[in-house]
Amino acid sequence: MNGNNTRATAIAAFTRSLPQLDTETTWLTMKTPETHLSVTSRASTSNFLSVTMVLPLLLVLVLPVLARAQPSSQTLFTYTTNNGTITITGYSGPGGAVTIPDTINGLAVTGIGGWEPYGPVRASGPIGTLANKLATVTIPDRAMTIQGGAFSNCTSLTSITIPNGVTTIGQSAFYSCTNLTRVTIPTSVTVIGTRAFWGCGRLADVTIPNSVTIIGSHAFWKCSSLAKVTIPKKVTSIGIDTFRGCTSLRAIMVDEPNPVYCSVDGVLFDRRQSTLMQYPEGKAGGGYTIPDGVTGIRDRAFRDCSSLTSVTIPESVTSIGVDAFADCSGLASATIPNSVTTIGDGAFSSCTRLTSVTIPNSVTRIGSKAFYQCTSLTSVTIPYSVTTIGDSVFYSCAGLTNVTIPTSVTRIGSKAFWKCTSLVEVTIPNSLTSIGNAALSGCTGLASVTIPNGVMTVGSDAFAGCTSLTNVIVPGSVTRIGSRAFALCSSLTGVYFQGDAPDGGPDLFANADRATIYYLNGTRGWGPKYGGRRTAPDPRSLAPAKSSSF
Repeated sequence: MNGNNTRATAIAAFTRSLPQLDTETTWLTMKTPETHLSVTSRASTSNFLSVTMVLPLLLVLVLPVLARAQPSSQTLFTYTTNNGTITITGYSGPGGAVTIPDTINGLAVTGIGGWEPYGPVRASGPIGTLANKLATVTIPDRAMTIQGGAFSNCTSLTSITIPNGVTTIGQSAFYSCTNLTRVTIPTSVTVIGTRAFWGCGRLADVTIPNSVTIIGSHAFWKCSSLAKVTIPKKVTSIGIDTFRGCTSLRAIMVDEPNPVYCSVDGVLFDRRQSTLMQYPEGKAGGGYTIPDGVTGIRDRAFRDCSSLTSVTIPESVTSIGVDAFADCSGLASATIPNSVTTIGDGAFSSCTRLTSVTIPNSVTRIGSKAFYQCTSLTSVTIPYSVTTIGDSVFYSCAGLTNVTIPTSVTRIGSKAFWKCTSLVEVTIPNSLTSIGNAALSGCTGLASVTIPNGVMTVGSDAFAGCTSLTNVIVPGSVTRIGSRAFALCSSLTGVYFQGDAPDGGPDLFANADRATIYYLNGTRGWGPKYGGRRTAPDPRSLAPAKSSSF
């Protein structure tokens, strides 16, 4: 029998021993939160002494139960013990202003726990299911680490003071704390982890102390109210996209003498000013000229800079990084100099106001999605130095009307011109050996196409949905055509093959109901149907035989 039941039995037995009186009574009822026991004592006015003798005993028996029923602040936390110290792993209290205790069971609280590094960002951090009710948090002075995801998605958290002694703010520690307006980072912190303050949209000001040496990737991503930031002098590593989505950020300053980074007119460069690292999204002014001497534009350096209207790239630049100008929705013109050899994947993707671009003869590679969804792009010149047009390079460039592919190109990647709905003419060179999957799919304005001799494979869905396409010539070099290559070509009437029947499935011309497949006399592999459509000898090869006389 537990202690509460023992006390309840003793109280009941004692009250039964009291004299039963028929006179006017006074009722005394006591309930404990745990047992909900009601004890009723009858006492006449003339026997007040009996009641006064009962009360002390009742208090002695019941008060310990009541004391244990009130949770201490320590019982609101779950924790782990390691080497004589405590790491907090959860919280189940009512929220509001929360103070994490200095000690639990006499052991110092030295860490705020989190989930495994590089794990998925969870719906709430390990602070518990009531994490979204936390308004302010006081962390004990002896804490040394705030682990990954510790306060993630604490959407009611408005301010936090990190005590001096904490050295690491783990990845996603304050991920999506959308109402966090103030954070104090002490001079003991050396590392601000990946996504540490991701999505803290109301955080308008943050001071990074001089002790910090590493700022992780996406550390302040989507801190849309952040207006200024200064990189301290000891920082030697800044991850990719650290300040992406900081739409109010006007300048990124750097303390001197930082040995790795510098700032020029509020733009972040490496110390030698050879690489442009980050252009602040909220920087005033429409046009920008990259300084002479810069050789590289870092991946995503200008991404989401919607106020940027023009950029001048100097002759010293040799490479434009991945997504370098992606989503610069106001960018109308860009001049790429002859020094550039590589245009990275997605370099100008979704620059929806970009109308024309000239790619210089120095470029040998145009990366995948380089001009993806540049919906206002009407013309493009591809130089003879380019050998491959990558996947989705001109994907959904709905304004592109014509394009000439030079004889240096040997491959057109998958979805290279997908849904270029205004494209009426495309010149494919003899140098081409393969046409990728869905390369020209959805080009609804394309009326005719000649596949040059030399092409060996035509990918799946290569011309699918080209609803204006009426005739296609397929050379004898083609040995394989992928599934649904000409599906949904509703205007297609004639497909003229100049060689043996290529390998291909029964759905090559699915829903191209008007198409007839024509083949040359003497070629092999033809039956009554090919790709689901009827076949017939090419009438152009059936010239009448000449008569002869003797």
